[in-house]
Amino acid sequence: MELPKTEVNTKDLAPLKFPKIHPEEAVREYLHSKAFNSVIKKCPEWDVARNDPNGELVLQKRELYNAEVRLENKKVKAIKQREEINKLWSDLEEKENTLRSNFIKFNRFVKENQEKRERAERKSTEAHGIFEKRETEIEDLESRYKIMSEVKATMERNIKDHLMYENFLLRVTKAYPMFRTYESILDRYEALAEARKVLADRQEEDLNTLEEAKVMGLYNLMADLQVRYEAAKSKALQWETMVARINNTLKSKLEELQDVRQASWTLYLAMCSRKEIESTLSEDDVENQLLFIKTTMGELKRITRIAQRRANRGCLGKSETVSSNRK
Repeated sequence: MELPKTEVNTKDLAPLKFPKIHPEEAVREYLHSKAFNSVIKKCPEWDVARNDPNGELVLQKRELYNAEVRLENKKVKAIKQREEINKLWSDLEEKENTLRSNFIKFNRFVKENQEKRERAERKSTEAHGIFEKRETEIEDLESRYKIMSEVKATMERNIKDHLMYENFLLRVTKAYPMFRTYESILDRYEALAEARKVLADRQEEDLNTLEEAKVMGLYNLMADLQVRYEAAKSKALQWETMVARINNTLKSKLEELQDVRQASWTLYLAMCSRKEIESTLSEDDVENQLLFIKTTMGELKRITRIAQRRANRGCLGKSETVSSNRK
């Protein structure tokens, strides 16, 4: 791949200038310079440093002098730096004092503005509260004005509606001389209404007295009923106690009856086994069991009497034999 050829503008390059000497002389000078650089250079003996103590002392003094000079320069530089630092420090202190005073002034200014703002806010709040209060009062007054206007209109309508009654009262005063004005008619009406009220109150008092009497009678009746209830309660308690006793007695009697039935059945079975007969009665047939036991006991008594009679006869025969033998 061939690279594109770039054209060089020769006008922008500085012109080359060569010395106008012969080429042979130029080559000779070049070779001479190369040979001079390769030659070993030897310093003269007077320029070589000596190793004696005096030389060392001079060298040390020179170094001491140079160190003192450097130290003085450092001191001067340090003094200048110290002065600059002090100046900067004083400037900083001055700026700090200025800043502190400005801060105090600004703080006072901020506090004053804050107080002014708070006072303005309080005044604004108070003004807003007063405004709302006045608005509420205005609304109340407007509502009251509307109500009073409605009442006024209602009263005017009532006056117009009741104007005929006034005319009627005036005609009554003209017809009945005992009433000079319609106000006397109203006074008479109020007196009658008051009397009616008094009578109604008296009637209500009588009714209350009657109600109290009824209540007292009911209280007495309740007391009598309470006494009767207590007596009935005590009697019921006695009957309950008696019923409990009867139940206990009945329970014991039933237990005894059960024992008797069991004993009767056992005795019946024993008698049947003694007589070597089969039992034909059931366990619940207590009546026939008792009859069987009674019959068996009667037979046993007869047998016992017969045996006793025979025993008595035997004893009597023996006694007669003994007496005859004695004779």
